[in-house]
Amino acid sequence: MIILIQYLQDQFHLSKSDAEEIEGAFERRSLKKNHYFLRSGDRCREIAFVHQGVMRNYYIDQDGHEVINYMTSDGDFNTVYSAFIDQSSCNENIKTVTDCELSVIDYTTFFKLKAESESFARIVDKLVAAGLECKEMRLRSYLNEDAQKRYEHLLQNQPKIVQFSPLHYIASYIGVSRETLSRIRNRKIANI
Repeated sequence: MIILIQYLQDQFHLSKSDAEEIEGAFERRSLKKNHYFLRSGDRCREIAFVHQGVMRNYYIDQDGHEVINYMTSDGDFNTVYSAFIDQSSCNENIKTVTDCELSVIDYTTFFKLKAESESFARIVDKLVAAGLECKEMRLRSYLNEDAQKRYEHLLQNQPKIVQFSPLHYIASYIGVSRETLSRIRNRKIANI
């Protein structure tokens, strides 16, 4: 389990007092497996830090299929940032894949803390930049890498997602069919 205060100190080199101030603005929450953190159509009012567990962000396409566009596990933040910023209704869902332990900050508290804490403002800037970089890397991956490489990247960088998510979630997340992912995994096992 990754603890928020330790994460803040390790990742952003905050003093204990700055980390405690930021952590104090978050509320602890436990969500059971298959529970919604955010439903499509609702206003996005919160950001979650995942202490433990796996979550998925998805939408339903025009054919009624679930498309997973983001997954998080221990030590990740999760929200639909654009909907959070403008407080609009969201067109995607965030749902737990496993039981999750979270720290959650609401919109009002987030912006109050950002205005009052220089440390938190720097963290937000770094997290937004990292989120944009992640999206760009994912887009480049879809354009330039085959399914095998996308799976290997996920396995290397987010092993908990691979370990605890059903095959069809992983397949959707890396943009392949379940059958293709099964072949990739079988080849990988055969090469061990």
